[in-house]
Amino acid sequence: MKPDPARLQRLNRLIDKNKEAIFLTCLKEGITRKQLVEYLTRFCALKHLDKLIADPCPMKLISEVEDLAEWKRLCVHQKLLVDKIKYGQSDLEDWV
Repeated sequence: MKPDPARLQRLNRLIDKNKEAIFLTCLKEGITRKQLVEYLTRFCALKHLDKLIADPCPMKLISEVEDLAEWKRLCVHQKLLVDKIKYGQSDLEDWV
């Protein structure tokens, strides 16, 4: 599923504005911009993304990068559980 272009543009502006704040975390965890955008624009995370865009804060963005780093290390069942706790649903429900 492709993300909404307007939402994607606002997210890219937020990342560009705070790129210095998230650079070291992304470098340390091996996270690319593409991975961050894909993680934040998943269907289950859209409401969370809207809150992040509405109240932009570098620390929230850093927290999302750290969450992505942890999420990448999990197995599919753990990813499903983490998504349900954080967002109330998961995109992986159809896969498991």
